[in-house]
Amino acid sequence: MANEFLNIDSYFQGKLSAQEKEAFENNLANDPSLAEDVVFYAHVKCIQRDQILKERHAEWTTQSGNKVVGINFKLISAGIAAILLMIIGVWHFTGSDIQQRTNAYIENDLDQLTNTMGATDDSLKLGKDLYNQKKYTEARVVFDKLINKSPEAIEFAGLSAIKMNDDEEAIKYFKKIEQNTELINNKGKFYLALVKIKQGKIEEGERLLNEVIDQNLGGKNDAKKILE
Repeated sequence: MANEFLNIDSYFQGKLSAQEKEAFENNLANDPSLAEDVVFYAHVKCIQRDQILKERHAEWTTQSGNKVVGINFKLISAGIAAILLMIIGVWHFTGSDIQQRTNAYIENDLDQLTNTMGATDDSLKLGKDLYNQKKYTEARVVFDKLINKSPEAIEFAGLSAIKMNDDEEAIKYFKKIEQNTELINNKGKFYLALVKIKQGKIEEGERLLNEVIDQNLGGKNDAKKILE
């Protein structure tokens, strides 16, 4: 906690490098707990500033001939805190909306795999059947055995990993798909975006979804819906 507040203080004091500042702002946009820490930091600073102003105000009023206008210190603190909360609230709810749409997509649109004929149809069909029965661990074992035979198996193994909440492994599968230049409807980057948003890395996920749209990659239409 002490290190977090030291980092927050360094940010507001302008002590961070450009790279550190960008990283801090990215984290602030995607991490509600950090946003709460920033609000708390601002509140503490307001209290400290109020105390200093009150002391100065007392000094001024003791000086003869000075006419001092009353200062509403609580209003100042409340105003600053309210502005911060409003800004952070916008960040938080924007991120939450995208996360909700992404999680709904993973839950509903990736719930079933359709069976198509292929060279490895029997084994692939078995994996799909297990997936459709929500037996994701067993399905992933089947797909892993077919990875060297079928690009689809890599995709389905990654989807199984998402359903198992094994996000880091899912990322590995989807990066393999993304690097496959022979696939016509390559959804690797689209799936990567889903995982990033699921993890709360909203900005990175949005960037990937926009790349999917701009590069006309697999999942383009769904990417548009998630970004709406």
